[in-house]
Amino acid sequence: MKKIVLVLSLVVASVSVNGQSVVVSPCNDSLYTVLKSRPIAQMSDREFAYFNQKEKDCAEYRKALMQEEVKVESLNVAKKTMNTYWTVAIIGVALSLVPLLLLK
Repeated sequence: MKKIVLVLSLVVASVSVNGQSVVVSPCNDSLYTVLKSRPIAQMSDREFAYFNQKEKDCAEYRKALMQEEVKVESLNVAKKTMNTYWTVAIIGVALSLVPLLLLK
């Protein structure tokens, strides 16, 4: 249930800028940043609950960012691999045609 709420909140927080989706980081919440600098003993129960929820949201957000970075990097490696494959294939085809050209 918490993941559904997080996903929905991220979707609602998304803003379209120049065709790119920008998601507001829960780690940059103004109240959360204030509470991070305050000792836990000085927080009220509500502040502590809010702080804990934002800690979880921030951790999930960072995990999602890292997964996205890994996905992008994997895609880049796959593209480079395919480019290398096609380059080798084209060179192979060209080299296989050399004997045919020399026979004439």
